[in-house]
Amino acid sequence: MNKLFQKLALLALILLPFSCNKTDDKSDGSFVSYFTVNNEKFKLTNGIYSVFYNDKNDYYEIQISIYSGFTDYHWNDDDDIIFEGKGNIIIFYINSPSAEIIPGNYINGSDNVVYDCDEILFAAEYNSATETYKYLGESNDDGIGVIHIEENDGNYEITFSFNRYLDEDNTEDNIIITGEYSGGLSFF
Repeated sequence: MNKLFQKLALLALILLPFSCNKTDDKSDGSFVSYFTVNNEKFKLTNGIYSVFYNDKNDYYEIQISIYSGFTDYHWNDDDDIIFEGKGNIIIFYINSPSAEIIPGNYINGSDNVVYDCDEILFAAEYNSATETYKYLGESNDDGIGVIHIEENDGNYEITFSFNRYLDEDNTEDNIIITGEYSGGLSFF
């Protein structure tokens, strides 16, 4: 009986990490957290953030990266986060009066310094080894959009909608990107 109990306990320990993963799919197969480009949804599962102080303008720049897939991420020599592997990602650069992520609306393209979203980057089905992707784009200060952030006990609800270019040549304008994320944000 004792050996059976030990085997069951060992099996439970082995299976525990797999059973505790949060589900990011609804029962109908759609995603809980995602972003949409050209009416096509791309799954998001994890979130990280980093904080930088801008002493020149006396505010904090917070980089929020929400992604799925990818095997690793790290800083490069230019202080950019580099994601390795294949996946989807959206990155928001927001300005805040605090080193904390303050709930509220962050406006892309506003003239405000604080509660502004300076830049948004996104890539769908990105492969870092081959540098290929289905969609790749950005929205700088001249884009239009809003990121709404709510927080409750470390769980964030982030919704966003903005329009921007889909490529570096800026030939496809007025593309609408929307999405939502529900989950934690780990400090990186």
